[in-house]
Amino acid sequence: MTESVAKEVNDFNIRVMAICSSGIDTNMIEDIVNQRFDKSIMNLMKPEEIAKKIYDMIFNQKSYYNGYQ
Repeated sequence: MTESVAKEVNDFNIRVMAICSSGIDTNMIEDIVNQRFDKSIMNLMKPEEIAKKIYDMIFNQKSYYNGYQ
């Protein structure tokens, strides 16, 4: 989907990028844990890690490429 949208808006100088994490360690995950799902086997990212990655993608754009390039 990222590639498709990136191709559609490329002529408008719009960049499309995606972060595909396995999950985010927030309070919402507690519902899953309460259903006896083992949180320790999940590769969860902290919200701060996602925020840093988004910041990096915005301000260090040369390190990243548009969705289809």
